[in-house]
This record gives sequence, structure tokens and C-alpha cells, in this order.
Amino acid sequence: MVWIVYGLGCGLLITIAAFDWCYRLIPRRLSLPLLGLGLLANPGVTAWTQLKVGLITMGALTVARSTLNRLIKQEAFGFGDVILVAISTVWLGWEIGLLGAYCACCFASVYGLYKRYRSGTKGFRIPMAPFFILGWGISWVGYPYLKPLFLSHY
Repeated sequence: MVWIVYGLGCGLLITIAAFDWCYRLIPRRLSLPLLGLGLLANPGVTAWTQLKVGLITMGALTVARSTLNRLIKQEAFGFGDVILVAISTVWLGWEIGLLGAYCACCFASVYGLYKRYRSGTKGFRIPMAPFFILGWGISWVGYPYLKPLFLSHY
């Protein structure tokens, strides 16, 4: 049963990444079912604990998003990205989810610098969902090696 849930979750993530890459939009009809699947994916942890972690992450990122939008006077990142990071903490736990989001931001920054250098344009939007998938995959596989670098005080 758990492998079926993981397969559905991976399929939805790939669909979201493709949609985000093409349209720069993360539809809630695709991302919110991932939350329910994430609660089913980890039977060892109570659903209430997972949901609390996801909601706390979503609240913190919503505050960060609002503050950053006001500081730079334009949209820094969309609410779909906030939902995806919160869902990753439900699926993978807060350490791997946030570490993966950090890795995703690093990869997206490199892509943005390359795209700006290559095309010379400013003000383009970077689709974050593919970079989130890459960051979460690297964080999940390399967590034992990355934890001492980033989370050594825990």
C-alpha cells in the first residue's frame, strides 16, 4: 500500500514540475492531493504530527513571502511554492524538506544566473517545482552526509 502511495506522489510531483516549467504555475488541484497522500505515506508517524509540521512550515513561509513581497515590491515567489515546501515537510520530515528547499534555491539561483547571462534579460520567472524535486531527491539520498554540514547543532 505504501509503495502505491509513493508512486502516486511521484507521479503528481512530476506532473506539477512539468506544469510549472511550461506555465510558471502550480495548480492547487494537483498539489493539495499530495498533502493527503503524504499523511498516508508515513504510517509510523501520526498524521496529526505531520500535519502540524506542514502547517507550521506553511505559516512561516507565508510570513516570509509577504515580507519579501513588500520589501522588493513585486512577487518573490508564489503561494504554490509555499504549499509544495509544506507538503515536502509532511512527506519527508522538516529537516529533509527544508534542506531540500535550500538546495533547490541554490540550484535555481545557478539556473537564473545562467539564463540571465545567456539571454541578457532581467525579470524572468524561474519555475521552482523542478528544482524542489531535485533538491528533495539529493537531500533524501544524501541526508546522512548533509546533516552534519547544515544541521550540526541538532
